[in-house]
Amino acid sequence: MTPATADELARYAANRLACGLERAQLVVPRPCTGARRMRVLGGSKGVKTLWGEVCCENADGHTVVWVDAVDLLAWLAAYEGVRVETGRAP
Repeated sequence: MTPATADELARYAANRLACGLERAQLVVPRPCTGARRMRVLGGSKGVKTLWGEVCCENADGHTVVWVDAVDLLAWLAAYEGVRVETGRAP
């Protein structure tokens, strides 16, 4: 997977919401540990952690997780300054 920019992630999450889908699937470049939840973004000092529900491990050995699309947009707005119009308030 090519690393996505904050703007690309925001557009992806907004498109998921526009299609009536509440979750977004992301690939985290870390091996699956067997945990049910995984830190996806943040977690450093002063930055809220965005958690995802582990789905599976892909062929590259990376973990595939589901995140709430509204939470992803809110995180990107708060910590990356990204703004995307979704028609829904995060």
